[in-house]
Amino acid sequence: MGTKKVAVYCRTANADESAIAKQKTSNIRYAEACGCSDKLDFYVDNGYSGNNAERPEFQRLSQDIADGLVETVIVYNLSRIGRNNAMRYKWIVGLQKHDVTLLSVTNPYEPRMLDMLRFG
Repeated sequence: MGTKKVAVYCRTANADESAIAKQKTSNIRYAEACGCSDKLDFYVDNGYSGNNAERPEFQRLSQDIADGLVETVIVYNLSRIGRNNAMRYKWIVGLQKHDVTLLSVTNPYEPRMLDMLRFG
C-alpha cells in the first residue's frame, strides 16, 4: 500500500463558506507545523448538522479510515466531528482501532481524554 493520507475534516451546520475557509486555513497551518501538509485530503460537510453522522463527507472519511487509507485526522475543533458525545466517543474509539491519530487545532486531545468525552 502507498503512503497513507492526512484527512482534514471541516464542517458547519449552516452553509458558510467563510467558516469553512477559516477551518481549512487553520488546519493547513497545523498540518504544516506537524510536517504533514504534503499528504492532505479534504473532507468538507458545509451545511450539515453535527447532531448525527449522516453527512456525506463524514461517511467518506469513515470509509477511508476503515479501508486503511488514513493515518491522521485533523479537525479545527472536536465539535466538528459531532455534537453528540456518545457518537463522537464511538468514532474516536474507532480511530484508535485503525491506528489513526486525531489532531485538533483548538482542543488539545490525548487518548486518555476519552472518558471525558464518554461521560462529558
